[in-house]
Amino acid sequence: AYIDLPDSKPKQIKETAQPTKNRRLNNTQTYSKTYKYPIGTTISLNSADTTELKKIPKIGSYTASKICRYRERLGGFYTIKQLAEIDLEPAYFEKWFKIDSQSVIKRDINKLDFKELLRHPYMSYEQVKTFFNYKRKHGDIRSFKQLQLLDNFEKSDLERLSIYFFCQ
Repeated sequence: AYIDLPDSKPKQIKETAQPTKNRRLNNTQTYSKTYKYPIGTTISLNSADTTELKKIPKIGSYTASKICRYRERLGGFYTIKQLAEIDLEPAYFEKWFKIDSQSVIKRDINKLDFKELLRHPYMSYEQVKTFFNYKRKHGDIRSFKQLQLLDNFEKSDLERLSIYFFCQ
């Protein structure tokens, strides 16, 4: 059970199509290195776009868009500690971000529909359902203390919600 190999070298196949300069340029991609801010630079977490966020060390495209999407759903960050809610390390990012609490968007909770309220990260489905059942029976709420009497709302929940919502 041996294999016989020929002694001669195989014939070389001649390439007839030589790549042109244009073809080479189209096939190569160049990636520019992303500029990162030096230590000591701080930016506003509530107004930075993804391009600016990517200039912070440890933030790439995915993380930058994740921050922006969460910020939009919240209505703005009121503390850097909220970054932990999207699996980021607030302790690391404290030196890079500043918070402008004036830029947090407050909305009238009585004017939102079910889907809009459910989209907020601090409202569970059960809480939204309880809220709308209460509102249907008793009308618009005038104070978050009214919700405190309901089973699905803890005092800590209402404190967080009062940052983003108001009632008239």
